[in-house]
Amino acid sequence: MGDAAERVLSLPGLPGGGLVPWLASLWRDLRSRVLARSATKEEAELLHLLEYAASRHGDVLLAARDVDDLDDRLDAQLDDPDVFRWNALISSLALPSLRNEVAESGSFVRAAEPVLGAGQARALEAAEPLLDAWLRAQQAALLLFSDDDMVAGVAAIQAIGPAILTRPDVPPEVAAAFRGALTAGLCTLAVARAINESAKLDGWLARALVERLIDGVRAHLRLIASVPGVNVSEAVMPHGERLDPARIEERHRRARELADRAFAAARKRSARGA
Repeated sequence: MGDAAERVLSLPGLPGGGLVPWLASLWRDLRSRVLARSATKEEAELLHLLEYAASRHGDVLLAARDVDDLDDRLDAQLDDPDVFRWNALISSLALPSLRNEVAESGSFVRAAEPVLGAGQARALEAAEPLLDAWLRAQQAALLLFSDDDMVAGVAAIQAIGPAILTRPDVPPEVAAAFRGALTAGLCTLAVARAINESAKLDGWLARALVERLIDGVRAHLRLIASVPGVNVSEAVMPHGERLDPARIEERHRRARELADRAFAAARKRSARGA
């Protein structure tokens, strides 16, 4: 396993992947502080970056023609190195907020109702216990490490880029958790963009974004909830649904060793037959 992958996998829950929804709950307060000229330089930069990401990536999803097209656009975004660059920048800029702010999903859910419609707003509201558990778990997991560790971790993710989702040295369960976090972030950016533009979404698009956001949150929480020192209610994430990183890593190591031995044996057979 490469040094970058080892650094990433040594950090709980993978750093930064789900920070966009975490920050979305603070977005309005952040904008208010910037407009009132009471924001720090880092907060002003963070708001600028969030609004850039909402425009650059949210607009792409909002332009989807149907559900299949939306999924194709999400896949393309997850293959875009720019997503990993701004994710790393957002993570680095947000570290002070992570130390001091308590994020809850309620403000984002309420702000989203006019653009999602009543039905999908209710679906998002019903998922608030899951969303809040995820936001709190991310903060708790990230606080287990120093700022230097976290900055190095997000830099490693940026260096690996989209390959982190497909690299053979990253266990597929871990890659799926990180994909869920990024998907939730991208869907949140699309909804936030609609909020900022006061653009009411078509019913099918609102439903698809909400479903993918919630599914992504659940996939990521399965990993974070298993981190020692992170407490997540059994009612929100049953223990039977949580991932076991140590067991995953051991199973993945054995599978890689078996595959390497099989490949070496096949090469020997091929050499003898040449």
